[in-house]
Amino acid sequence: MISEINLESKYQFKAINHSPLKFDLEKIPRSLHILIPFVKYFVSENLETRETFMRDAPLKAFVDLDKMMTKYSKEIDIWLGGDESLKYPYSKEYLYFSILQLMSMEYLAFRD
Repeated sequence: MISEINLESKYQFKAINHSPLKFDLEKIPRSLHILIPFVKYFVSENLETRETFMRDAPLKAFVDLDKMMTKYSKEIDIWLGGDESLKYPYSKEYLYFSILQLMSMEYLAFRD
């Protein structure tokens, strides 16, 4: 399985988080576990950090993220739009995947 370290190496750009995000794997559908390294690489709880990352990280990283999110879009939509969306407050895992989905759709807005 790929890791955020592999992604750092591939894109020659440091992952967004200096302190690893914590996950309860039981809260994430098994079919989406393959995306966890992308969450760890791209997602930060801090909006300013995310925006800086979206502006500075290599475009190729976001193109690849967009491809992965498209590949798993059905599973993501089922989870994010399903019963989990009715559970408030949302789990960290749910929020992290929501942020990842948003980043994959909005990265071009941060490019000149």
